[in-house]
Amino acid sequence: MLDAALTAAALHIPVPDTGSLRGDLTAFLTALDRHVRSPLGRALLALSGASEPAVEAARDRFWRERLGLAKTIFERAKHRREAAADTDPSMAIEFAIAPLYLRAGVMHRPLTRQALSRHVETVIRAFAPARARGRPRSSS
Repeated sequence: MLDAALTAAALHIPVPDTGSLRGDLTAFLTALDRHVRSPLGRALLALSGASEPAVEAARDRFWRERLGLAKTIFERAKHRREAAADTDPSMAIEFAIAPLYLRAGVMHRPLTRQALSRHVETVIRAFAPARARGRPRSSS
């Protein structure tokens, strides 16, 4: 049953290819937020803390697969030079989605259109090439 729920969740959160990092992040994070706040999404969030081996294995597989697909957003952005060459796509997508889970699962606060837009801009700035940010990238 958990596998079926995880498969359904994957179908509700497609990885877009709009041609821009801003467009991809906006579409992806909008779908993710809608899903996380749905009954299925809330149920999966509740299960995320379970420590039963079968649940852990399904959860780990789901995240490995989903993050593997979603990181293509940043791989394409690197190719288009919208993200710095040294951007780790896996870390970048985790950075992008974490606030949605914090708001939905911990703070129980909505993600307004304005908050989403600000977040997308923050993510873009965080991973932009140094020349686009107007300052050198830190090596730490």
